[in-house]
Amino acid sequence: MSWCVAYAVGCGTGVWLQLLVTRSHGNPAPPSRQPFSRHIGIIRLMKATDGRRGRRASKPAPPSSHEYLERIIKKAQRKTGFPIRRSFVQTGTLQSPRPGPLAAFVKSKDPRALDLFLLAVTAATNEPYSVTFPAETWARALTIKHFSVVSRAWSRLEDRKLIKRQRAGNRTRITLLKEDGSGKPYTHPFKGTKSEHYGQLPLEYWLDNHFAELDLPAKAMLLILATWRGELSLPAERVPTWYGISADSCERGMATLLKHGIIDKSKDWAPSLHAPGGWTATNVYTLLGAFARPVRQPKILTLHATGVPF
Repeated sequence: MSWCVAYAVGCGTGVWLQLLVTRSHGNPAPPSRQPFSRHIGIIRLMKATDGRRGRRASKPAPPSSHEYLERIIKKAQRKTGFPIRRSFVQTGTLQSPRPGPLAAFVKSKDPRALDLFLLAVTAATNEPYSVTFPAETWARALTIKHFSVVSRAWSRLEDRKLIKRQRAGNRTRITLLKEDGSGKPYTHPFKGTKSEHYGQLPLEYWLDNHFAELDLPAKAMLLILATWRGELSLPAERVPTWYGISADSCERGMATLLKHGIIDKSKDWAPSLHAPGGWTATNVYTLLGAFARPVRQPKILTLHATGVPF
């Protein structure tokens, strides 16, 4: 005759399952009286916990970049994207445009500081538009290996009058300043006394890893296109004057955006007495997919085929 006793003991989230099996003749003795060495086999299945609800036996690995970005976006309560004023890419007037602060990032080849600034804009959603995270959070979110790189990047952003820093215990509080580099306090571009032209980058910029895959020229051209709704005629030779970015960087950036399927490129033909055949062509670029989402803002002025707004 044989008998089998199985019982489970639950403690919090940890579970032990013991299976006691023996074989004997006649009426078996209670399990507690059977010699373990010969008659009882024990199988234990235990979860990797210390038995306390919600706690782990060992410290888990640091979250991935994607997980950090998801946490930052969730805390900021962003739903679709984050705004960027056109004055970040271009200042001055429509008749006399001048390069905005973006040009300094491209000239100094500073993609880390650019993404750090854009992530701060993503994270700071309420007045006074401040955010306080340890350097490790910023670094891991942006796949920066050395945390000291974050501090140096904040310093450069402060020099460009795009943020201000304050100590908050053992951390640094980052407060946004207006994107035009004037040093004025930051306000949401649609909540001020006068509505301002601005664009929007979708959260896919972070969550689909575009920030890591696009090079600096591509990021610069993406920001320029994002601040102009709809199609944009952009002669490469005018980009240095209008945006402070070389024609070569413009063309390389647009090629990268085309490769990643972020924009579409077409031709716009205009009559010309100086061009062969009487027509001249200008490249027209259009944002696609998530990057083409409409932005609630004042009416954007139409562009001539030459790219000059009127």
